[in-house]
Amino acid sequence: MERVVGIDFAGPARARDQRRKILAVAAERLAPRRYVISPHGLNQRLLEAPPGWAAFELADALIQSTVPVSVVAPDFPFSLPAALLSLSSFAALVGHPHAFGTWQAFNAFVASRLSLPGPVGFRGIAPDLPAARPEPVGLQPAVPSEGRCAPREVTE
Repeated sequence: MERVVGIDFAGPARARDQRRKILAVAAERLAPRRYVISPHGLNQRLLEAPPGWAAFELADALIQSTVPVSVVAPDFPFSLPAALLSLSSFAALVGHPHAFGTWQAFNAFVASRLSLPGPVGFRGIAPDLPAARPEPVGLQPAVPSEGRCAPREVTE
């Protein structure tokens, strides 16, 4: 079995605070372009309070996993030190005329250079949201079923 893990990463200093910010979702490959996200294994944490991980706990869980993890995809700007935002030398390396100063300025710069549409829509989890993105493709979260999350198979 093959596993893909997506991580929404944040870096508070204390483990207690990290557990509110670091989320991981694991999907298991059933067949080419077919995955399932179940409420077990790494995903069990999403049903707990708080729902996330401390960085060292997640690293240990990934390393000790009995199911091999083929891909781990943390969100950007994973591990980019905030101090770089105030350096004009960093800005110059990425083609910006002056120091960014704020995350908002950095994110706006990155967004202006990348025109990547999101691969996941919200129709399956929030049907009332306007359809600003294409139909969901690839991974989707498990859908609530009688107060519990049930595995959900997704096919492209």
